[in-house]
Amino acid sequence: MKPNLSRHRLIVNFMAYFYLYISTIGLFTGCGGITPFVPVVVTMRNSLVGEGKVAIFSNQTPNRLTITVTVENKPKNQRQSVNIDLDPNGNREFGWLEA
Repeated sequence: MKPNLSRHRLIVNFMAYFYLYISTIGLFTGCGGITPFVPVVVTMRNSLVGEGKVAIFSNQTPNRLTITVTVENKPKNQRQSVNIDLDPNGNREFGWLEA
């Protein structure tokens, strides 16, 4: 079976922009000498239903949080944002066919 290159490029672009975004946040929050506590930890795993990645957002606080996740495909000039509610000390997965 021939791999779907446009889907693969979308996944690679998502991962690249996601890591760039997280790195930028780390750069600017780390400039003050003391790194503030980040209440949400993001990890990645392979999708269970095909090629792709799934982001796992973990709330590290005893409070309910709402975060906004933005996914962007620059070659197709597409961008979509979604709000995700995280229960206290809970996890939520977001990814290919698992959202």
